[in-house]
Amino acid sequence: MPYSAESSLVDTLEPVGLFIGVFTTDEGRERRMMIRQTYGSHHKSRVPGTEGVRIRFIMGRPRTRFERAVKLEMETFGDIVLLDIPENMNSGKTHAFFSWAADHAMVSHWDYDSPIQPSEAENDVKESVPEISPGRPQRHSRSHLRRNAFAVGEDMSGKQRHLRDQQLPSHTEDLSAHSDEHVLQRISHPVYRGEKRPDYIVKADEDTFIVLGELERRLRVAPRNLTYWGYLVKNLFMAGECYALSYDLAYFIGKAETFKMMTRGAEDKLVARWMRMHPRREEISWVSEKCWIYDHPKAGTVYAHGYLYPATVNTIRHENITELPVRELALRGGKTWATSYSTVSKFGAQYTPPSEGMTLGEEVEALVEGSEMSLLGRRSPNSQGSKKSGALDPHLLQAVYDRRPTRAQRFLNDSSERGGTAIVHFIKRQEWFMETALALLGPFNGGDRTPNDVASAP
Repeated sequence: MPYSAESSLVDTLEPVGLFIGVFTTDEGRERRMMIRQTYGSHHKSRVPGTEGVRIRFIMGRPRTRFERAVKLEMETFGDIVLLDIPENMNSGKTHAFFSWAADHAMVSHWDYDSPIQPSEAENDVKESVPEISPGRPQRHSRSHLRRNAFAVGEDMSGKQRHLRDQQLPSHTEDLSAHSDEHVLQRISHPVYRGEKRPDYIVKADEDTFIVLGELERRLRVAPRNLTYWGYLVKNLFMAGECYALSYDLAYFIGKAETFKMMTRGAEDKLVARWMRMHPRREEISWVSEKCWIYDHPKAGTVYAHGYLYPATVNTIRHENITELPVRELALRGGKTWATSYSTVSKFGAQYTPPSEGMTLGEEVEALVEGSEMSLLGRRSPNSQGSKKSGALDPHLLQAVYDRRPTRAQRFLNDSSERGGTAIVHFIKRQEWFMETALALLGPFNGGDRTPNDVASAP
């Protein structure tokens, strides 16, 4: 690809439209509410450029005892899509979702190159744009669909030609005309133009935490057609916690008659199988992201480690090309295990905090990969702590916490905080979800208060 998602040059590209289908069940209301209140609306997730990112919760028919509650939730939020199938995980739900998305998935269309001034743009949205009811497919004329994306039912080659026209500019294109100030102003004041087909259809699990701005940036640098994006497992398939298909591939899955009889089995592996049956399979780009997608630090899985920030990743990348000190290699289990070492978690072992009696802020800091707080877990009990209680001296904990890097330092002093974690998976407990929100996004009020301050606030 012409650019890395971590490069500031990504800001010269137009943001893309993402339709994110979060798979949920009738009894998952609490998790849906947490998603709405955290990454679905937090200003550190909903950064400029994510205006065309739409989240919808996907479920099969609710059971009788949940019907009324689900209907009330639908009327209140308008963001649930009910598929006309029994609820399931690996018995056709994914195919039913792509079939629905092929005909109904829409996102808002934003013009990022309009000469209209911000004040005029606001008036334009308020006065001339009809109200769009979220969660309900809108009727559009074929000409409207062609203007904003492409019409459902158009022949496949036509769609592919259209998407090819939207490919990223070549890396040899002269970008000198794009000043940072111009790009920032352009993205900060887009003008709403209606509804359009998304560039990508994203499937996600409800136990996945998504930083929307980072997901959008990573898909912004990918091709607009014949693209299959995610965390590639054993060179075989994209892991099911969150993967994306360019709209043409989602349309292909939804409309291919052959696949209607191939809907049972591990859904993420099925998608890869469908990709290998595409008539242009050799041209499909399998775009794998492995650095910024991982499992929750407390998950205990092979994919789990501490929360990652750009500064930490820079340190790890440097370690990979230099020789670690002998003592550090020994602490990491030798050369064999050093490359998969985490300061926070260990595969197959239940997470244990570095000390008992930690404050909320210290607990979250201990889940940050490479943090001094997480390294206290390697410290042997000594005079500062009690072997019986496993508690370190509170003054030591406070001193370590006070020395933690600032958020700006962790993002390498990038005011836009680009190039960080995109997806955290396997968040099986609600408190883990809130820990992730605090670590990656910070308090919802947008201030500089720490988790300690939030916990003690009246």
